[in-house]
Amino acid sequence: MKLELIKLREEITQAFELCQRNEAIKAMNKLDSVLDNIEALIKKTECDIEEIVCEEFRITKDQLHSKLRNRQFVLARQIITWYEMEHLQMKDTQACIRFNQNRSSVRNSKKAINNLIETDKKFKERLDSLILKFKAD
Repeated sequence: MKLELIKLREEITQAFELCQRNEAIKAMNKLDSVLDNIEALIKKTECDIEEIVCEEFRITKDQLHSKLRNRQFVLARQIITWYEMEHLQMKDTQACIRFNQNRSSVRNSKKAINNLIETDKKFKERLDSLILKFKAD
């Protein structure tokens, strides 16, 4: 992932150089390409996070995206939502889309995970381990 980010940075720099040389059309094309690459990278990151959480909780992606209220599935969804909001600076309205939740559910997810972090040492260790796996890519 670091190499992909370095490549994107280089492409953005090239686009700015084109702007400085008054080559606006080439710069726009370059920036469109960068945006496409960023969207692909975000999608890849989302899939990676889901796979790691599913593996950790021993659940399938179908179970993760279901409306089942089993504690195991709910906690997995809450962790993903919390991570996206805390570490990826995703807005609650964006976080709603992945699991088809309303904003109050997303906010409650964040609050529930923060509460578990403060009160449950084993959960915090497990979450820290997951975060390291998320960032390993």
